[in-house]
Amino acid sequence: AIIESNFKRLITFSPYAIALTTSTGQITMVNRAFESVFGLTADTAQRVNIDALVEWPDSEPHWSSTAGGQATGNYIVRLHKAGRQVPRELRAVVLPLVDAAGEA
Repeated sequence: AIIESNFKRLITFSPYAIALTTSTGQITMVNRAFESVFGLTADTAQRVNIDALVEWPDSEPHWSSTAGGQATGNYIVRLHKAGRQVPRELRAVVLPLVDAAGEA
């Protein structure tokens, strides 16, 4: 329980935009920095797929190819809720979250 609490605090107070997603990209948790960058509340973000917020340069989402923990990065165009496009550098490491029994 203490590890989970510290993990959530680390995400919540990070100055970097962080979103936790399912393996299909459905957002399950975001931090305050994510809310600021994307203009979405946490509640609204949880009804969105991460791929709807990011325009990849080659039109192909990269999440599935990095599921083993490999880092990925690229310049992307993020979409603010107001519809404007803002170029950003995106760095991500996609790691499957597991429970205490080691199950994904």
